[in-house]
Amino acid sequence: MEKEIIHGYVILKKHNVGTKVFALGFNENAVQPYVTWQGNTESPGYEWGHYKSTLKSAEKDLHERIRNEKENAPYMPLPEKCFSIHPSTGEVILIKRDEMGFTEFHSDTATPQESRQFVDMANEARGISRDEEAAMCAGSMFGWNKSCADPRNYDENGNHYKPKNKDHER
Repeated sequence: MEKEIIHGYVILKKHNVGTKVFALGFNENAVQPYVTWQGNTESPGYEWGHYKSTLKSAEKDLHERIRNEKENAPYMPLPEKCFSIHPSTGEVILIKRDEMGFTEFHSDTATPQESRQFVDMANEARGISRDEEAAMCAGSMFGWNKSCADPRNYDENGNHYKPKNKDHER
C-alpha cells in the first residue's frame, strides 16, 4: 500500500463511518506532530483537523470522533460478505450477511498472525472495516436483528462498546 501524505502528514490510520472518513496523521517537523482529520469518502482531502502533541492524545481524539459520528449516524448497512477469524480455532472464515453460521476458508499452513493479516487485507480491499467485521461475526452467531450486528456498537478495532447508559443499576 502506498503512503498517503496530506500537507506533510503521513496518514497512519483511516476509518470510514458511512460517507465520512476519519484519519490520523503524523509529521515529525510540525509543532503539533499529530492530527486527526475528518473528510468525505466521495471527495479527496480532509477538513476539520484537530492537532495534538502526542500519539496517545491523537488516538483518543480519533476514537472519540469516530464514536460520536457512529452514535449520530443512521443505520449502517453491513457488507454482503466478509472474512473473519473463527473465535475458537483461529482459522479464516467467510461470513455472508443474513446467513447464520459461516463457511470455513481452509489454510493448513497459516499461522494466526498470517490468518489475521489475510483477513485484514482481504476486507480492506473490499472497504470493510474491523467494526463491520465484528458486527458480521456477531450477527452470524446471535442473529442479524440483534444490536450486536450493528457496527455502530464497535470501535474501529472491532471491540464492543460498553453501554453509555448511566441510569442502569449495578
